[in-house]
Amino acid sequence: MAIICNYCKTSKGVVRSGFRYNQSGKKQKYLCNECNRLFVPNDGFWKMKTKKELVVKAIHQYNDGLSLSKVKNHLYQHENVDRSRTSVLRWVKKYSLDIKKTSYQK
Repeated sequence: MAIICNYCKTSKGVVRSGFRYNQSGKKQKYLCNECNRLFVPNDGFWKMKTKKELVVKAIHQYNDGLSLSKVKNHLYQHENVDRSRTSVLRWVKKYSLDIKKTSYQK
């Protein structure tokens, strides 16, 4: 799979250029030699503060029947991640369909 530049939309001349570190973890940065800009490809979790593994875990727990409060408490007690019930609900609305699609394709 070729990486496409977010700015000039070309895959020609795109090379790896280190990593970006933030709260959600380590992500590969790329340099486009056509427009000479650095970018991180969108993996579906754009600008998320929470690791994608924890988001998937929270959605799975909610779909298994836990309430939003219980999912929130579980994340805090076991993963030391303090997010609101509203955040969990937003994750469920935003990512549930994508997670179901990928699980059925396997």
